[in-house]
Amino acid sequence: MKRFVWLAVALLIASSMLLYMRSQHVYAERTTAVPPTDLARPAEDRESLIAGLFQGALLHAEDGVDFAETPSYRRLLYHVRSMSPEEFSSRVTGRLDWADAVAHPDRWRGEFVRVRGVAASLEPVKLHGLDAGIEDVYRGFIGETDMSAFVAFDHVENPPPVRVTEAVKDVLDLEGVFYRTVKYESRTGEMRELPYLITRNLSIFQPAADRPSTLVLALQVVGIVAASVVVGLAVSRWTGRKQREKSSSAGIRELFEARLRQGGGPPGKEDKPS
Repeated sequence: MKRFVWLAVALLIASSMLLYMRSQHVYAERTTAVPPTDLARPAEDRESLIAGLFQGALLHAEDGVDFAETPSYRRLLYHVRSMSPEEFSSRVTGRLDWADAVAHPDRWRGEFVRVRGVAASLEPVKLHGLDAGIEDVYRGFIGETDMSAFVAFDHVENPPPVRVTEAVKDVLDLEGVFYRTVKYESRTGEMRELPYLITRNLSIFQPAADRPSTLVLALQVVGIVAASVVVGLAVSRWTGRKQREKSSSAGIRELFEARLRQGGGPPGKEDKPS
């Protein structure tokens, strides 16, 4: 009977461990950031929207030119930085469509978007004018895993440490406003035209751990149950042997005391209980 009790206890412990492991897995799934898949849909009437946005800082943005620090650019930096991270996030309408933004920058100007990509570079850039209330911006580039579809951005806050030179580079999540396209000569001498964002929120994407397959989960269950059964049987046998030894010792002592009370000698081997 006690053997079955120990087995039941072992199985109860194994079940508790499995439930705990499953709850941790479900919690990880629920707290993992969902990859952005929703494309932003810019409104058609952009001119009236841009006129009232950031006090007209986007009105004279020129596409297809190199990076330049203009009064309108600094005014844009000031207004973006003045917004709280929560307020900025609430105005994000969706993910940037890279190809459409390069082909039709006027359609995207002033749109609050999100972008995710592999960090290619990120370094501080000193500003010459101080009317934005900012001394430096952090200029960076992110792209696809195959190093295509690059996006340029200027970040208005100090970013967290980002791995850009290591073999394993960080993946960044950005939230910013589309400023214009920028055209510049890369270090390899190639002319590139990219979407150019002014970003307020920057974070390092933390991918969820790969979900174990059904086979792996089944093997884990079988392994834990088998180990619990073995432990239960071992404990049951150990306790049974101790009880038998105790019972045998008690039988010999009672027989010895009975012989002494009868005036006889110590019991012989033939009197030893079997």
